[in-house]
Amino acid sequence: MCHIKEFSIVVTAKGYPAIWESGGRDTFGGSSTIICGQNAEKLQAITTLRDRNGRHALFIVRPGLIIVNVTKEYFETNIGIYKIMEVDIKSRFAIGKKINSCQSLFKWDVPLLKCFEPVVDAAIEVARTYNCNEYMWAIPPYKYHQEDTVQDMNDRSRIIE
Repeated sequence: MCHIKEFSIVVTAKGYPAIWESGGRDTFGGSSTIICGQNAEKLQAITTLRDRNGRHALFIVRPGLIIVNVTKEYFETNIGIYKIMEVDIKSRFAIGKKINSCQSLFKWDVPLLKCFEPVVDAAIEVARTYNCNEYMWAIPPYKYHQEDTVQDMNDRSRIIE
């Protein structure tokens, strides 16, 4: 059984390594890749897309992050939970070490921590959703708005006074 997996990454315009939350289902099956923090917390995306069965949210990738990978074909569901150990920008891969996995009957290698249950459910939902085009486990990217700037300025002036 292979305990190491390579995940394809992209490099942002500013040179940061990043990985896409992605997935969806078609007539033959489904898959998903969900990225979260060490305790399954949601991370803030740097951008989002609405690709059908494709890319949904982009995250800066670094060692220590968790990737939940699901493949679903008919009645068989395979789930892998990986911890990012190394990020290689030159080869555009992140190396993940498997920390838990599960086959069709939901028999985990080791008992699943409670904090990971919601993120695993989200990953399964992406893999089940026909033509999925929404991110499931992310904080939306910050959108710059003129109103936000005015509010920020007002908040700062109250602090100074």
